Amino acid sequence: MVDIDLNEYNLPTQIDGREVHQEKELLFRGDKLTITVWDNRTTDGDEISLFLNEKTILKEFEISKNRFDVEVNVSDNKEYYLTLYAHNLGRIPPNTVAMYITDGVRKKMITLSSNLSKCEAVKIKIEQLEN
Repeated sequence: MVDIDLNEYNLPTQIDGREVHQEKELLFRGDKLTITVWDNRTTDGDEISLFLNEKTILKEFEISKNRFDVEVNVSDNKEYYLTLYAHNLGRIPPNTVAMYITDGVRKKMITLSSNLSKCEAVKIKIEQLEN
């Protein structure tokens, strides 16, 4: 069980005492995102968890060259932090994960790195669909 500190906007500032650092901001639309994760470099035993704000969407998962999809539901006009938490550093620090994030139309690639003292996150904004 991890301890997540949230700010006034319900976005995480710390996970288990590790500072959360936002690296980028991405825009998507719709009510569902697919997040595809894999080891960006050499498969070295990296074990991760992924959080969408305070919700665990991938828990204690060993990443590899095999891509793994996670689907998450989201809401219009909301912001989310997708945060990478490192459970270890594998054989080659830091813990680095490549990911594609798509809403079915837009597709963005990002790489996040975390270690045992900080977590990287990407801010995801969900724009309202036009009627």
